[in-house]
Amino acid sequence: MLLQYFDLIAQTKDDIRVTINNQTNMRKLSQDYFGDPDFWTYILKYNNIKDLSGVQSGIQVIIPQKKVKELLALYESASKSIQDAVKVGAKILASELLEKSANEYSNALKSKKVLDFDSSREFLIEAIDQAKKAYRQTMEIREKTIDAIISYKEGTVQKMFPSILNWENADLYDNLKENDWARTLSFSLANITFNDLSQIKLYENSEAEIQRSRVDVLNNKTDTKVKLEKGNAYAILLNSPKKIFDLDIPGVRTKINSKYFWVEKNKANAKLANYNGEITLGVKDSSVVVRKDQGSVIPDGGYPSKPKNLIPAPVITYPEDFSAVTGNDINFNWENIPRVPDYSLEISTSKFFKIVGKSYKNITKNSFQISGLQPGVYYWHVCSVDSLGLPGPFSEIRSVIILMDNTKPFIDVIFPSNNFVTRKTNLTVTGKTNFGCKVLVNHSNVITNGLGNFKSNLILNKGENIIEIESINSTGNTSGIYRNVFVESDSEINIYDLHYGELTDDSKYYADGNFVNLNLTTTPLSRIEIKSFKSLQDRTAYSDTLGKCEFAIPLDYSGEKFLLTVNTPAGYNKKITFDINKMNDQLEIILDSSLSSFTSHREITIRGKALGAKELFINGIKIPLDRNNDFSSLQNLNSLKNIFTIKAVDYNGNTRLMEKKIICNDNPPKLISSEIRKIGDNLFELIVKAEDETDLKKSALAEINFTGGSTTVILTYNSISGFYELTFISKDKVKPQVKSVTLEDELNNKKTYLVQNKN
Repeated sequence: MLLQYFDLIAQTKDDIRVTINNQTNMRKLSQDYFGDPDFWTYILKYNNIKDLSGVQSGIQVIIPQKKVKELLALYESASKSIQDAVKVGAKILASELLEKSANEYSNALKSKKVLDFDSSREFLIEAIDQAKKAYRQTMEIREKTIDAIISYKEGTVQKMFPSILNWENADLYDNLKENDWARTLSFSLANITFNDLSQIKLYENSEAEIQRSRVDVLNNKTDTKVKLEKGNAYAILLNSPKKIFDLDIPGVRTKINSKYFWVEKNKANAKLANYNGEITLGVKDSSVVVRKDQGSVIPDGGYPSKPKNLIPAPVITYPEDFSAVTGNDINFNWENIPRVPDYSLEISTSKFFKIVGKSYKNITKNSFQISGLQPGVYYWHVCSVDSLGLPGPFSEIRSVIILMDNTKPFIDVIFPSNNFVTRKTNLTVTGKTNFGCKVLVNHSNVITNGLGNFKSNLILNKGENIIEIESINSTGNTSGIYRNVFVESDSEINIYDLHYGELTDDSKYYADGNFVNLNLTTTPLSRIEIKSFKSLQDRTAYSDTLGKCEFAIPLDYSGEKFLLTVNTPAGYNKKITFDINKMNDQLEIILDSSLSSFTSHREITIRGKALGAKELFINGIKIPLDRNNDFSSLQNLNSLKNIFTIKAVDYNGNTRLMEKKIICNDNPPKLISSEIRKIGDNLFELIVKAEDETDLKKSALAEINFTGGSTTVILTYNSISGFYELTFISKDKVKPQVKSVTLEDELNNKKTYLVQNKN
């Protein structure tokens, strides 16, 4: 429909172009094309218009209708993917993947607020991918689950079947049927997840029997009964009116109407603490009701004690929420509650404690130090434990970010200064660093004295020398300084131009138009002066550390003569004079667009057209021109860099120069090393280091041997670390070995290396 407040000018499949008039309403424009009036500011941003004052009658604006609508569809898709994963139970069975998806979705919303739709789109695609992975992982686990599974384990977790009566080690996601047993050993934890996604968290030295676990699909009803033989556990139940969950306590009838409670069984008694709803405990004709934040003790063969109020949760004081802490030793603190015997603290990498990473009990003070935490984000909470051993509700969940100790050592180079110039080839480097640090000068160890002072004697080469000075402290943090030192051991000075080649005295050069651009290369850090004999204009500049310097010189006269003087930092100088003539503006060299700057072939054909030329030369060799001034020449290439200087000459003797650089690489990448590292239970990392004269392909292949056979995997190139990397899971008891690695560069040079593994 044609809108009345602007004229429709042109329309493509993706964008719509409109002309603004005095009646234009930007919010309505956004509503009509995006379905959201608040996106009008994106129309301004997309068209590089600063604010509404720039929206003037008569200007044209482009409306990226397809791009925005596709983005809005991505938001819906991401939201639906996350909801689908949550519905099937990903919060429990794929919590890490689901949290990653939620974080990416949150980042997308933040990018949307600042109208960074490109970043928002990338975040949404990643959110959808992670949510679908969480959905697939959850469904795979649930489809193979009969009654219950071990959904998380740390340390040693074992299972026992009634038919075997022998304990054996249990793996993650192992099934547990009715009458099966599960137990944790010292310093171990386990989560048992049932078909309806209810959970029992077994702490160390605990043992439980799955007495009953049944699902009535027709009536959407579950019936579960668990016996805690010894130890302690938390139960987290889903909110379902058709759920029956029983806790087997000998001699005691239980009626559980709670979603969250704790139970402990020892030789003398059983203990129960309830944090939600109520739990009825009955013995013979009497019963007690344990309500929210109450607990009870049931002696073996006796009656449950009168429900006792649990001690409230402590108030956390340190570290503050979302605070960043350097180092892996952290003190956790909370307000002291009078007459509390001890506290319990839990820490996890999961925001809602779907996984309990570490549990610390019997803490007698209102502080506790945890050592050895790796860098990352951790969540923690604490509860009070009364004199009967009943834990109260946990405190609020706090987060803390562990940062690496990246404090770098101090280092100062006293001599030489950067860009130092000398006529001598021997040099003494002196400096100071922190006491106890290791010092390297050009990767060689240097001895420091008791104050951290150091010195190193070096032999330099003619020209530029790069000196690297490093200081490394005891934690491996490094500080580095570079010094460029230039050696001028003789008075020879060379002057080159990018187009004209070496500049010599009394030479003649040609340029088109009224300006000539000189791109000079000479001795680094030199003072360069150019003076015109006719206009008497002087220009001065300094060459950089590579000896490069540029001049833009107006040509007031054809055949103008110039004096060029180079004064080096070491006191040498050179003077040359040259003429620059204006050349025919029609003289031009055009190379075939198919000519690549990179190849793996040793021969290449240089084709093109020399407009207005009488003759053409490539590296000084004359190349024939046909009647259309086209040329073609087969050239041999050396390994790596090849430079071809192409010169066209017209009928008046004017010249035009062009330089073409071609890199030839027919060698496959070189394998430096390959290594498989174990980084967790059944989790391994494969790292391959390679190098090549040109760019490596973004992926590589590796064949890995396992006990039962081998498989081929794809590694991804990490441009930051310079390594090919892959993280994979293996349940093999023997560490996998790399059998071969296949590498390829961007020029399709390829080689497969057989890897010799050490026994």
